Amino acid sequence: MFIRIRTNENVILEIAEDIVSLIPLLSDTANGLSQSDGEIEQDEAIDLNKVTSETLQAVIEWCNYHKICTPENDNRMEGPRSTWQLCQWDRAFFLEKRRIYEDIMEAAIILEMDNLSDACSVYNAQLFHDFQDYGESLSFRY
Repeated sequence: MFIRIRTNENVILEIAEDIVSLIPLLSDTANGLSQSDGEIEQDEAIDLNKVTSETLQAVIEWCNYHKICTPENDNRMEGPRSTWQLCQWDRAFFLEKRRIYEDIMEAAIILEMDNLSDACSVYNAQLFHDFQDYGESLSFRY
């Protein structure tokens, strides 16, 4: 079964229920619709007017990976935040999606996706750390 989502460009995307279950805002909205009406109509779509279709597709891609990845290939988000680490796949994903990275961060907040928000935070911290290291390496040259 699929849930239909209407993005801010009025594009309709169909998302599998197992992916919707990983996106709290959509899951809660779909559950609310099905409880009030008995079930969601085939042509009914959930409006998501603050997210573009490109960004939502990126979020779906991220969910698809994390739905099937093994614990040893997943992000390490235990203990103090300063010790959290992104898996290689997430680092490559955020790098590949760097043009819409800010939109993905915003979508994670809108969609109430704590795991994706946390991954974005770790990625930002790693970028900052890498930038600091780069700056320090430049200062030794002068």
